[in-house]
Amino acid sequence: MLMDQSVLIFLSLRQRMNSDLYCDILVNKLKPGIKNKRKGKLSKSILFLHENARPHTSCKTVSTIIKLGFEVLEHPAYSPDLAPSDYLLFGLLKKELKGKRFDSDEDVQKVVQDFFHTLPKSAYKEGIYKLQERWRRCIESQVEEVDTNARYACKVLVKDFDKKYLRESNILKSLDHENIVKMYSYFEDNIYFYINMEYCETSLLKIVEGERIPFSQIKSYTTQIASACHYLHMQKYIIHVDLKPGNILIKNGIVKLIDFGLSEKLKSPEERICLKRGTLRFNAPELIKGDSVGIEVDCWALGCILYQLLTKKCLFDGDSDNIVKKKILSYKFESPSEASSSTGVLMEGLLNRDPKERFSMNNVLNFDWKDSDIIDN
Repeated sequence: MLMDQSVLIFLSLRQRMNSDLYCDILVNKLKPGIKNKRKGKLSKSILFLHENARPHTSCKTVSTIIKLGFEVLEHPAYSPDLAPSDYLLFGLLKKELKGKRFDSDEDVQKVVQDFFHTLPKSAYKEGIYKLQERWRRCIESQVEEVDTNARYACKVLVKDFDKKYLRESNILKSLDHENIVKMYSYFEDNIYFYINMEYCETSLLKIVEGERIPFSQIKSYTTQIASACHYLHMQKYIIHVDLKPGNILIKNGIVKLIDFGLSEKLKSPEERICLKRGTLRFNAPELIKGDSVGIEVDCWALGCILYQLLTKKCLFDGDSDNIVKKKILSYKFESPSEASSSTGVLMEGLLNRDPKERFSMNNVLNFDWKDSDIIDN
């Protein structure tokens, strides 16, 4: 977010926001603003969030955003729940303007400019931090079927020109495994593609961020994830690519893999391809180096997840992407104190930097968990 009053645009009473004006703002205001205040960011992926007003979804605007290289965050039709300007900034501005009278438009503009100019950075951070939970509630919203009272989760994807939004639905409808979320139906309108899926009450992310759990539960989750991935790898020839706690849901204790938006279909389990990276902190070294990769990248990610389940810490963390990349590329395994000897062996196998030597999902499923490992502390 650009925290600079210079990006404020004031329209006259007769002006209306249209796609021409909006695209002009994106190209001549936002892009230079990012370049000046966030040096180097334009060469990286920019995640762009804006509401779904008609000028924002016109063909011209979509084309402009693609040319700028921005990745638009997918979300349902315009909702104040997902607009930090609505749920935070406008509320603060309303309090600032309440009870005041102005003699001219210029006076109003000055007060608004002064307000945003003096607003502390902490206010903007508060808006961004609140977005995560609002996003979760809105994107993975519950949908109830009136006739049966059945509950679903509805995922909403923005329709793009090259129809990437079809990738996830095409993959999901081809899968049938207890540990992979079920897709029941889909529908679409002119802008969005909706996927109705199995509803799950929690996620592995919430679990790793919560209190410590019994080792028997950690073993169960690890084995279930491996079972789902083994099915993907050996029966469907699919690499998940973005395996992480946030993409693993839990329903009545049963693991459910979700989010196949980055997944790739192979010709065989042995095929190697060039892939777009998933979430950096769970990326295998070969992904970061830009090598051709295979199903082994999911095995590395499972090793990271097992480490996080045991320690409640992310294995590869840092203040910048470059720091995280260096940690992954130079990683030498050290068994955490929370792991028993046999669990350490399993993690070391999954976190082998050489994909040829790395444990497979089949190794995980057939791993000999020692009796001492399943005694809950």
